[in-house]
Amino acid sequence: MGIKGKVKNEYSIQYCIEYKDPIEISEFTKSLNGFSNEYKKFVKDNYGQEFPVDAKLHIEKIEEGSVLATLVEYQDLILPFIGEVNTVWEFGKNLKTLYDHFLGNGSNNNNDLKYDVKDLQNIADILAPGTHKENKITINVFGDHNNVPVLNADSIEASALTHRIGEAKKLLETPEKSIFKKQAFYFDQAKKDIGSKTGNYGIIENLYPFRLKVIFEDDKLDKTAMLHGDHNPLMATYIVDVEVQMVKEKPKIYKILKLHEIIHDEEE
Repeated sequence: MGIKGKVKNEYSIQYCIEYKDPIEISEFTKSLNGFSNEYKKFVKDNYGQEFPVDAKLHIEKIEEGSVLATLVEYQDLILPFIGEVNTVWEFGKNLKTLYDHFLGNGSNNNNDLKYDVKDLQNIADILAPGTHKENKITINVFGDHNNVPVLNADSIEASALTHRIGEAKKLLETPEKSIFKKQAFYFDQAKKDIGSKTGNYGIIENLYPFRLKVIFEDDKLDKTAMLHGDHNPLMATYIVDVEVQMVKEKPKIYKILKLHEIIHDEEE
């Protein structure tokens, strides 16, 4: 059934989950959202925000032991294309490239393959229902007498894929690091409880004019010396080697690597 006032793309994506045990509604819904979110992201990243896409995931039919869903694109335009490019077809090929990459089936030269944390979360969500024992997940693109088999994975392959995608996601989320030697540091907020892993914030004016969270490479020596000495931690300047940890290109954490000297404010 079409949508009044809309034009349906000639291509569609079939998403099939064969299962042994019933699939939780929340997991199934999450997988469908992952599909829809990744498709919309693909169109936005490749063709711009103004391309008028109304991507909806319609359930075509449900059979005993399997769920078959169809991703269908509708648009207000007469032709659902950008020139000679069909977004559903191109999305299916891109999805296949991503899964092939993590399966180890793709080209050895993947320097041009681009993905971010959101891409990885989406394709992992799509896989999730297929990771349960004896389940199977199949994704295909159909249309205009063509077929692209995107993925055909049993539970073992889906679980392995999910693990590899998760490891890649961790790498993208790992903070970038920069090390600076002998910097003048002072606490903006300090907790004398050596066992506490939170609550310490400091400033290195030579690097950034605002405070960052503080952690320590060596809790027993440097942390104890800086926070648990006879002095007031807030009334001293510390000469330290520090690692600045960046998240999404923004400084988030000062990690104290080595304490060189404590300068008490009273001495000034």
